[in-house]
Amino acid sequence: MPERPYFSFLSRKELYFCLSHSTTGNDLPRKFDYRSGKIENMIIAKKLKDVREDLKLSKLKLAKLAQVSYKTISNLEKEKGQPLKRTLVKIRKSIKNGFGVDLFDVIGKIVWEIEDLDKGALDLIEGSLLGDGCLDKKGVFSQAAIDEGYLKWLSKNFLNYGIYCTVNPVKSSKPELRKYWTLRSHSCPGFLVLRKKWYKRVDDNKFIKRVPSNIRINPIALLHWYLGDGSLIRDKRTPDSRPCVRLSTEGFVKEDIELLIKKLDSIGLKFYPTPRLRNDKETGYILCSKASSLFEFFKVVGIEPIKEIRNCICRNILGRNKRFGDKWPTRQDWIKILSKAKGIKLFLKERRYLLGLNQTELAKFSKIDSNQISKIERGKRYPRVKVFKSLLKALQSNTREVLDSLAPLR
Repeated sequence: MPERPYFSFLSRKELYFCLSHSTTGNDLPRKFDYRSGKIENMIIAKKLKDVREDLKLSKLKLAKLAQVSYKTISNLEKEKGQPLKRTLVKIRKSIKNGFGVDLFDVIGKIVWEIEDLDKGALDLIEGSLLGDGCLDKKGVFSQAAIDEGYLKWLSKNFLNYGIYCTVNPVKSSKPELRKYWTLRSHSCPGFLVLRKKWYKRVDDNKFIKRVPSNIRINPIALLHWYLGDGSLIRDKRTPDSRPCVRLSTEGFVKEDIELLIKKLDSIGLKFYPTPRLRNDKETGYILCSKASSLFEFFKVVGIEPIKEIRNCICRNILGRNKRFGDKWPTRQDWIKILSKAKGIKLFLKERRYLLGLNQTELAKFSKIDSNQISKIERGKRYPRVKVFKSLLKALQSNTREVLDSLAPLR
């Protein structure tokens, strides 16, 4: 499994511990038998009993209504045995027809096949798998983080697609692990099929994460990849140094990294691999954005950070908390990014026309050579940051107006 920014000081064994010791009791299913269509009913048992009691139904009445045996209902609620798919379908149908209550709205959608997943849900899961997400051998999706608020927001996203998840603290005797939280779905047979796409066996007891060749990189997948395993690096060596988006791919093999670069290129984003060094040793590769793709990247994932999680902690470096809002550009960052945005030449030209200025007059007001302005407006070159600031001031504009013009649908 790839090493992750959230857990840079944790071993892989400790990270797996986080993902597997997060429940506070028997509130989550542990395994299923895909071939028989059976699924353990840790969530189902409690939720089914709650629904039955809310509807004031006895076990016998529910059994008659669903045309199943009394023993089946009793065993379900006592967590004895494993319910078959056809049994749950009967119970769900009878409750829905008789009372207008959908059982799956309460226990969450059980993904029997990958086809049961909405495209948006699949994009969310696969984007998370590119980051910190995991699919275990029991068909459970899980993700660990340092901030409970972020995982609760992620849980709501899953719930929008009918997938019920719980967020619980890690139970551990180690203090450094107890401050983490994990999100876990209930076990779904369809997730086992998805796991086979994402995890390849390298020996009897070891699997490695691989990127499927048919993965879709779209706004949803890219956003969750960036939230889970991305960062915005600010280079302060010179005033003109632009930020850089980094996407961690340390745990992926060379073929997977090349595939991801091609997938990103297909949506107009240029990235290149660079070695990741830890203690002067290469530990893999990360993907870095080219300067010309920075603005396009944030047009895809969103110009502004997500309000619900902007103040949530995403990582802790040497005692300093980094928040999800830090993954998005500041005002000073935007000036550097927009100076190399693809549509900036047209914006400057239209703004000059709007003010009724020719290039000579603009050169006089901005104290920039008219030949340089001509090259910028014809797209022959991008303005340096200092030049761009002078042009915006002379054109009585600012970064907000540029963003509103170049990315009107945010």
